[in-house]
Amino acid sequence: MDPLTEKIKDLIQSQNLFTAGDRALVCVSGGPDSTFLLYMLKELAASYKLKLSVAHLNHCLRGKESDQDEVFVGNLAKKFNLSFYSKKVDVEKVARRQNLCLEDAARRARYDFFIKIASRYNIKKIALAHTKDDQAETILMRILRGTGLKGLGGMKMQSSLKGKDLVRPLLEIEKKEILQYLKKKGIKSRLDSSNLKTDYFRNKVRLKVIPFILKLAPQFKNNLFKISQMAQEIEAFMQGQLSCLCKKYVRKINKDSLRIKRNAFLRLAIAERRGLIRKMIKMQQGDLKNIDFKHIKIIEDFIKENKTSPQGLDLPRQLKVKIAADNIIFTKKKIRISFKPRPGFKLLDIGKELNIPGFGFKFLASKVNKKVRLKRHSKFVEYFDQDKLKFPLTVRSRRNGDIFFPLGALGKKKLKKFFIDEKVKRSMRNNVPLIVCGGDIIWVVGMRISDRYKVAAKTKAVLKIQAKKI
Repeated sequence: MDPLTEKIKDLIQSQNLFTAGDRALVCVSGGPDSTFLLYMLKELAASYKLKLSVAHLNHCLRGKESDQDEVFVGNLAKKFNLSFYSKKVDVEKVARRQNLCLEDAARRARYDFFIKIASRYNIKKIALAHTKDDQAETILMRILRGTGLKGLGGMKMQSSLKGKDLVRPLLEIEKKEILQYLKKKGIKSRLDSSNLKTDYFRNKVRLKVIPFILKLAPQFKNNLFKISQMAQEIEAFMQGQLSCLCKKYVRKINKDSLRIKRNAFLRLAIAERRGLIRKMIKMQQGDLKNIDFKHIKIIEDFIKENKTSPQGLDLPRQLKVKIAADNIIFTKKKIRISFKPRPGFKLLDIGKELNIPGFGFKFLASKVNKKVRLKRHSKFVEYFDQDKLKFPLTVRSRRNGDIFFPLGALGKKKLKKFFIDEKVKRSMRNNVPLIVCGGDIIWVVGMRISDRYKVAAKTKAVLKIQAKKI
């Protein structure tokens, strides 16, 4: 057995990444790392009685090149007689629609696809081709953006997402080892030309920052990897300690409120205090989204400096912290819907600004006399084929049975299903303005337009509709 294959087999065994009979979905882009991973797992499959299948997401970012990647991976799966699952997603449209950067949109699209395939076919493990080089890039990017201890841990060799196990058998393997192996064996792979451009943050780190640092410190990647392992160990220890502290000090008042004694809290070490704040927020909200170090520090200072505070401290996502007697209370405020718009609410005509305080928006429809950049505009500005529209348009809220033809989707979809897919809370759906032409929804404001009314190559007159928050 090749020394590199033996090394990976030992890693799989020591980390217990696979057990006999596991079904594993191998995520293959067609690049050197994922191609190597597929060859490795195919070679080791008999040892673990693995049942492999292959998944590939076509991001549609490089035209024919992206399609050729998909064909290449499909042929690899066919060569190894493995099931092959692929999907095309226009990531650029997704990024624009969800107001995300291209990297983030691509990552989310990949993981969503992999999870759906694994769930549909009852596959337990999802194998990813992240290497030691990827780990170094990830940690350095997080340091540059400002990270905590957990972020320093980088990616884990084994983690979970939505009930599926993510495994990274190559996380201790350097890319140069992979390239040497592929060259030695005469194995072909695809080259992603976008990886050579410095348009993206990761590529800048990979192509400019890391090579510069390596000149000063040749062991930089290995040192970062050691730091990540230590950070993961410390984080695991801290989480154990915090769970014990929660059991000892934190009490549930009701489904929306937690409390802890202020004196007991202040006696804790600073790392325990801050860790406990994070844990209580996570217990309230399920995650720490939109909560960063500055919020933790604000909460800690508030607790130290205030004996009692009837007003409390307002934080993102309806979180409130207040002090009552000797209790620190973490409360998730209930969202009150103060306005329920009526269907068929207002009429919108060209050139006339329409102000609707109930929706919290004012609308303006105007003709466009110059060329527009459809891929670069706010989610509250959209463009339509004017010749397909009949005026005045209607601005209203949803109705039972509403049907929508979302941009980029195949066919129609119930508006209710669209809201569910876009994760719009039920309590907020009545407050989403709809622009309607006749009986057709042409724009779910702030989210997506109708595919039927989009600007196309044959469009002669373009209409711009802008929604400004009041």
